[in-house]
Amino acid sequence: MARRLPLIHLPPSKLEAEVHAGDSGFTLVELLITLAIVAVVLTALSGVTNNVMTLWDSNRARTELLYQANLAMDRMVTAVSHANRLLIPLAENPDTPYNESQRKILAVTLDPLQDSDGDGFADADNDHDGLVDEDIPPDNTNDHRAGIMDVDDDGDGSVDEGFSIRDNDEDGQAGDDWIDGVDNDGDGAIDEDIPVHNDTFTVFASEFDNDGDGLFNEDWLDPVIFLVSADGKALIQRTPVVNWPDGSKTRDTIIAQADTIALSTRRIPNTADERNAQVEITLQLVTGAGGPVTVQARVRVNRDN
Repeated sequence: MARRLPLIHLPPSKLEAEVHAGDSGFTLVELLITLAIVAVVLTALSGVTNNVMTLWDSNRARTELLYQANLAMDRMVTAVSHANRLLIPLAENPDTPYNESQRKILAVTLDPLQDSDGDGFADADNDHDGLVDEDIPPDNTNDHRAGIMDVDDDGDGSVDEGFSIRDNDEDGQAGDDWIDGVDNDGDGAIDEDIPVHNDTFTVFASEFDNDGDGLFNEDWLDPVIFLVSADGKALIQRTPVVNWPDGSKTRDTIIAQADTIALSTRRIPNTADERNAQVEITLQLVTGAGGPVTVQARVRVNRDN
Protein backbone atom coordinates (compact mmCIF):
# COMPACT_ATOMS: atom_id res chain seq x y z
CA MET A 1 0.00 0.00 0.00
CA ALA A 2 1.50 3.30 -1.05
CA ARG A 3 2.25 5.81 1.58
CA ARG A 4 0.68 9.24 1.13
CA LEU A 5 2.98 12.14 1.88
CA PRO A 6 1.60 15.18 3.63
CA LEU A 7 1.05 18.39 1.63
CA ILE A 8 3.53 21.13 2.25
CA HIS A 9 2.34 24.73 1.82
CA LEU A 10 5.26 26.88 0.73
CA PRO A 11 5.13 30.65 1.24
CA PRO A 12 4.73 32.73 -1.94
CA SER A 13 7.94 33.85 -3.59
CA LYS A 14 8.98 37.45 -3.66
CA LEU A 15 8.17 37.76 -7.37
CA GLU A 16 4.70 36.34 -6.97
CA ALA A 17 4.09 38.64 -4.09
CA GLU A 18 5.07 41.65 -6.16
CA VAL A 19 2.83 40.60 -9.08
CA HIS A 20 -0.19 40.08 -6.91
CA ALA A 21 0.46 43.22 -5.01
CA GLY A 22 0.27 45.35 -8.23
CA ASP A 23 -2.69 43.57 -9.80
CA SER A 24 -5.30 45.90 -8.46
CA GLY A 25 -6.44 47.21 -12.10
CA PHE A 26 -7.97 50.60 -13.15
CA THR A 27 -10.71 52.17 -11.20
CA LEU A 28 -13.92 53.15 -13.00
CA VAL A 29 -13.06 56.85 -12.73
CA GLU A 30 -9.60 56.31 -14.27
CA LEU A 31 -11.14 54.30 -17.12
CA LEU A 32 -13.72 57.00 -17.86
CA ILE A 33 -11.08 59.73 -17.84
CA THR A 34 -8.93 57.71 -20.23
CA LEU A 35 -11.84 57.15 -22.60
CA ALA A 36 -12.72 60.84 -22.51
CA ILE A 37 -9.14 61.83 -23.39
CA VAL A 38 -9.09 59.33 -26.25
CA ALA A 39 -12.42 60.70 -27.55
CA VAL A 40 -11.11 64.28 -27.50
CA VAL A 41 -7.94 63.27 -29.36
CA LEU A 42 -9.90 61.33 -31.98
CA THR A 43 -12.31 64.23 -32.47
CA ALA A 44 -9.42 66.64 -33.00
CA LEU A 45 -7.73 64.27 -35.43
CA SER A 46 -11.02 63.81 -37.29
CA GLY A 47 -11.37 67.57 -37.76
CA VAL A 48 -7.83 67.84 -39.09
CA THR A 49 -8.39 64.91 -41.43
CA ASN A 50 -11.64 66.38 -42.74
CA ASN A 51 -9.96 69.74 -43.37
CA VAL A 52 -7.12 68.06 -45.22
CA MET A 53 -9.50 66.01 -47.36
CA THR A 54 -11.66 69.06 -48.12
CA LEU A 55 -8.58 71.06 -49.13
CA TRP A 56 -7.34 68.16 -51.26
CA ASP A 57 -10.72 67.85 -53.02
CA SER A 58 -10.83 71.59 -53.62
CA ASN A 59 -7.31 71.67 -55.05
CA ARG A 60 -8.04 68.67 -57.26
CA ALA A 61 -11.25 70.27 -58.58
CA ARG A 62 -9.43 73.54 -59.24
CA THR A 63 -6.60 71.74 -61.04
CA GLU A 64 -9.07 69.87 -63.24
CA LEU A 65 -10.93 73.11 -63.95
CA LEU A 66 -7.72 74.92 -64.85
CA TYR A 67 -6.75 72.03 -67.14
CA GLN A 68 -10.09 72.31 -68.95
CA ALA A 69 -9.78 76.09 -69.26
CA ASN A 70 -6.26 75.93 -70.67
CA LEU A 71 -7.18 73.17 -73.11
CA ALA A 72 -10.19 75.11 -74.38
CA MET A 73 -8.16 78.31 -74.65
CA ASP A 74 -5.49 76.47 -76.61
CA ARG A 75 -8.12 75.31 -79.11
CA MET A 76 -9.41 78.85 -79.57
CA VAL A 77 -5.95 80.36 -79.91
CA THR A 78 -4.98 77.69 -82.45
CA ALA A 79 -8.16 78.30 -84.47
CA VAL A 80 -7.54 82.05 -84.59
CA SER A 81 -3.84 81.85 -85.36
CA HIS A 82 -4.43 79.41 -88.25
CA ALA A 83 -7.45 81.20 -89.75
CA ASN A 84 -7.47 83.57 -92.71
CA ARG A 85 -10.35 85.69 -91.37
CA LEU A 86 -11.80 86.81 -88.05
CA LEU A 87 -15.57 86.69 -88.61
CA ILE A 88 -16.78 87.59 -85.11
CA PRO A 89 -16.27 89.96 -83.35
CA LEU A 90 -16.69 92.51 -86.10
CA ALA A 91 -14.97 95.87 -85.94
CA GLU A 92 -16.76 98.56 -83.95
CA ASN A 93 -19.28 100.58 -85.95
CA PRO A 94 -19.70 104.05 -84.43
CA ASP A 95 -23.06 104.53 -86.16
CA THR A 96 -24.85 101.78 -84.18
CA PRO A 97 -26.08 101.82 -80.56
CA TYR A 98 -24.84 98.25 -79.92
CA ASN A 99 -21.36 96.82 -79.52
CA GLU A 100 -19.91 94.85 -82.43
CA SER A 101 -16.33 94.50 -81.19
CA GLN A 102 -16.92 92.99 -77.71
CA ARG A 103 -18.90 89.77 -77.81
CA LYS A 104 -19.61 86.47 -76.05
CA ILE A 105 -18.81 84.43 -79.15
CA LEU A 106 -15.82 83.81 -81.40
CA ALA A 107 -15.90 82.86 -85.10
CA VAL A 108 -13.05 82.43 -87.57
CA THR A 109 -12.61 80.69 -90.90
CA LEU A 110 -11.46 77.08 -90.97
CA ASP A 111 -7.73 76.35 -90.99
CA PRO A 112 -6.81 76.38 -94.71
CA LEU A 113 -4.38 73.46 -94.20
CA GLN A 114 -6.65 71.15 -92.19
CA ASP A 115 -7.50 67.85 -93.88
CA SER A 116 -9.50 65.91 -91.29
CA ASP A 117 -10.73 63.20 -93.66
CA GLY A 118 -7.33 62.63 -95.26
CA ASP A 119 -8.56 62.88 -98.86
CA GLY A 120 -5.69 65.10 -99.92
CA PHE A 121 -7.80 68.27 -100.05
CA ALA A 122 -8.13 70.86 -97.32
CA ASP A 123 -11.50 70.77 -95.55
CA ALA A 124 -12.01 74.42 -96.51
CA ASP A 125 -11.34 73.70 -100.19
CA ASN A 126 -14.99 73.16 -101.10
CA ASP A 127 -14.43 72.78 -104.85
CA HIS A 128 -11.26 70.65 -104.52
CA ASP A 129 -9.22 72.83 -106.83
CA GLY A 130 -6.28 73.17 -104.46
CA LEU A 131 -7.22 76.71 -103.37
CA VAL A 132 -9.20 77.93 -100.36
CA ASP A 133 -11.87 80.67 -100.16
CA GLU A 134 -11.11 81.98 -103.64
CA ASP A 135 -14.59 81.89 -105.25
CA ILE A 136 -16.89 83.12 -102.48
CA PRO A 137 -20.66 83.17 -103.17
CA PRO A 138 -22.79 86.21 -102.32
CA ASP A 139 -24.07 84.21 -99.34
CA ASN A 140 -20.51 84.11 -98.06
CA THR A 141 -20.94 81.05 -95.80
CA ASN A 142 -23.37 79.31 -98.20
CA ASP A 143 -25.70 78.40 -95.32
CA HIS A 144 -28.83 80.10 -96.77
CA ARG A 145 -29.05 82.58 -93.89
CA ALA A 146 -28.13 86.21 -93.40
CA GLY A 147 -24.74 86.27 -91.73
CA ILE A 148 -23.58 83.01 -90.14
CA MET A 149 -26.39 80.51 -89.59
CA ASP A 150 -27.99 80.65 -86.10
CA VAL A 151 -25.59 83.38 -84.95
CA ASP A 152 -26.03 87.08 -84.10
CA ASP A 153 -23.16 88.40 -86.25
CA ASP A 154 -23.33 92.09 -85.43
CA GLY A 155 -24.35 91.95 -81.77
CA ASP A 156 -27.71 93.72 -82.09
CA GLY A 157 -29.59 90.91 -80.34
CA SER A 158 -31.19 89.43 -83.47
CA VAL A 159 -30.17 86.23 -85.25
CA ASP A 160 -30.12 85.79 -89.04
CA GLU A 161 -32.15 88.97 -89.54
CA GLY A 162 -32.28 90.91 -92.78
CA PHE A 163 -34.07 90.87 -96.06
CA SER A 164 -31.47 88.79 -97.86
CA ILE A 165 -29.21 85.79 -97.28
CA ARG A 166 -26.59 87.91 -99.03
CA ASP A 167 -26.44 90.31 -96.08
CA ASN A 168 -23.39 88.69 -94.52
CA ASP A 169 -22.76 91.26 -91.77
CA GLU A 170 -26.48 91.68 -90.96
CA ASP A 171 -26.40 95.44 -91.41
CA GLY A 172 -29.43 95.60 -93.72
CA GLN A 173 -27.40 95.88 -96.93
CA ALA A 174 -26.22 93.02 -99.11
CA GLY A 175 -22.80 92.61 -100.67
CA ASP A 176 -21.60 96.13 -99.88
CA ASP A 177 -18.01 95.44 -98.77
CA TRP A 178 -15.94 93.62 -101.37
CA ILE A 179 -12.37 92.34 -101.09
CA ASP A 180 -10.00 95.26 -101.52
CA GLY A 181 -8.68 95.97 -98.03
CA VAL A 182 -11.01 98.98 -97.70
CA ASP A 183 -14.08 99.55 -95.51
CA ASN A 184 -16.44 100.16 -98.43
CA ASP A 185 -19.65 100.34 -96.38
CA GLY A 186 -18.17 102.46 -93.59
CA ASP A 187 -19.08 100.12 -90.72
CA GLY A 188 -15.57 99.75 -89.31
CA ALA A 189 -14.97 96.27 -90.74
CA ILE A 190 -13.06 95.40 -93.90
CA ASP A 191 -14.07 92.91 -96.62
CA GLU A 192 -16.82 91.35 -94.50
CA ASP A 193 -19.83 91.48 -96.86
CA ILE A 194 -18.49 90.09 -100.13
CA PRO A 195 -20.64 90.32 -103.29
CA VAL A 196 -20.94 87.76 -106.07
CA HIS A 197 -18.00 89.30 -107.86
CA ASN A 198 -15.59 89.14 -104.97
CA ASP A 199 -13.47 92.21 -105.57
CA THR A 200 -15.99 94.75 -106.95
CA PHE A 201 -19.56 95.17 -108.14
CA THR A 202 -20.39 93.80 -111.57
CA VAL A 203 -23.38 93.12 -113.81
CA PHE A 204 -21.63 90.63 -116.06
CA ALA A 205 -22.34 86.98 -115.26
CA SER A 206 -19.10 85.96 -116.95
CA GLU A 207 -17.19 87.79 -114.23
CA PHE A 208 -18.75 85.76 -111.42
CA ASP A 209 -16.12 83.04 -111.89
CA ASN A 210 -13.58 84.51 -109.51
CA ASP A 211 -11.02 81.70 -109.72
CA GLY A 212 -11.34 81.20 -113.49
CA ASP A 213 -12.17 77.49 -113.34
CA GLY A 214 -15.39 77.68 -115.35
CA LEU A 215 -17.61 77.57 -112.25
CA PHE A 216 -18.70 80.30 -109.85
CA ASN A 217 -19.60 80.66 -106.18
CA GLU A 218 -18.34 77.16 -105.34
CA ASP A 219 -15.82 77.88 -102.56
CA TRP A 220 -17.42 79.53 -99.56
CA LEU A 221 -16.16 80.62 -96.14
CA ASP A 222 -16.29 77.80 -93.54
CA PRO A 223 -16.85 79.22 -90.03
CA VAL A 224 -15.45 77.67 -86.85
CA ILE A 225 -17.47 79.02 -83.93
CA PHE A 226 -16.89 78.98 -80.17
CA LEU A 227 -19.89 79.77 -77.96
CA VAL A 228 -21.42 78.96 -74.57
CA SER A 229 -24.43 76.62 -74.45
CA ALA A 230 -27.89 77.97 -73.65
CA ASP A 231 -27.71 76.68 -70.05
CA GLY A 232 -24.30 78.30 -69.50
CA LYS A 233 -22.62 75.04 -68.49
CA ALA A 234 -20.69 74.04 -71.63
CA LEU A 235 -18.27 75.67 -74.06
CA ILE A 236 -19.02 74.46 -77.58
CA GLN A 237 -16.85 74.35 -80.69
CA ARG A 238 -19.03 74.32 -83.80
CA THR A 239 -17.41 73.15 -87.03
CA PRO A 240 -18.69 72.58 -90.58
CA VAL A 241 -19.33 69.03 -91.74
CA VAL A 242 -16.63 68.20 -94.28
CA ASN A 243 -17.67 67.61 -97.91
CA TRP A 244 -21.28 68.61 -97.31
CA PRO A 245 -22.70 70.23 -100.49
CA ASP A 246 -23.19 73.58 -98.75
CA GLY A 247 -22.42 75.26 -95.44
CA SER A 248 -25.71 74.46 -93.71
CA LYS A 249 -24.63 71.39 -91.73
CA THR A 250 -22.45 71.72 -88.63
CA ARG A 251 -21.23 69.59 -85.74
CA ASP A 252 -21.02 70.69 -82.08
CA THR A 253 -18.27 69.45 -79.75
CA ILE A 254 -18.17 70.25 -76.01
CA ILE A 255 -14.64 71.37 -75.12
CA ALA A 256 -15.23 72.47 -71.49
CA GLN A 257 -17.86 71.94 -68.79
CA ALA A 258 -18.52 73.68 -65.46
CA ASP A 259 -21.33 74.98 -63.28
CA THR A 260 -20.99 78.34 -65.02
CA ILE A 261 -18.95 79.32 -68.10
CA ALA A 262 -18.36 82.84 -69.41
CA LEU A 263 -16.66 83.60 -72.74
CA SER A 264 -15.69 87.14 -73.71
CA THR A 265 -13.99 88.25 -76.93
CA ARG A 266 -12.73 91.68 -77.96
CA ARG A 267 -11.51 92.68 -81.38
CA ILE A 268 -8.41 94.88 -81.09
CA PRO A 269 -8.47 97.83 -83.52
CA ASN A 270 -5.78 97.54 -86.20
CA THR A 271 -3.08 100.13 -86.47
CA ALA A 272 -2.06 101.45 -89.86
CA ASP A 273 0.79 98.95 -90.25
CA GLU A 274 -1.12 95.86 -89.09
CA ARG A 275 -2.31 93.54 -91.82
CA ASN A 276 -4.32 90.98 -89.83
CA ALA A 277 -6.94 91.37 -87.12
CA GLN A 278 -6.21 90.64 -83.48
CA VAL A 279 -8.59 89.36 -80.79
CA GLU A 280 -8.45 89.17 -77.00
CA ILE A 281 -10.13 86.10 -75.50
CA THR A 282 -11.19 85.70 -71.85
CA LEU A 283 -12.61 82.44 -70.53
CA GLN A 284 -13.93 81.84 -66.99
CA LEU A 285 -15.02 78.48 -65.55
CA VAL A 286 -16.75 78.24 -62.16
CA THR A 287 -17.66 75.22 -60.00
CA GLY A 288 -18.72 75.00 -56.37
CA ALA A 289 -15.71 72.87 -55.45
CA GLY A 290 -13.03 74.45 -57.62
CA GLY A 291 -13.96 78.09 -57.48
CA PRO A 292 -13.54 80.47 -60.44
CA VAL A 293 -10.70 79.91 -62.90
CA THR A 294 -9.96 82.60 -65.50
CA VAL A 295 -7.57 82.39 -68.45
CA GLN A 296 -6.87 85.05 -71.07
CA ALA A 297 -4.96 85.30 -74.34
CA ARG A 298 -4.44 87.79 -77.15
CA VAL A 299 -3.78 86.35 -80.59
CA ARG A 300 -3.51 87.60 -84.17
CA VAL A 301 -5.36 86.01 -87.07
CA ASN A 302 -2.99 84.03 -89.30
CA ARG A 303 -0.12 85.21 -87.12
CA ASP A 304 2.47 83.26 -89.09
CA ASN A 305 1.57 84.99 -92.35
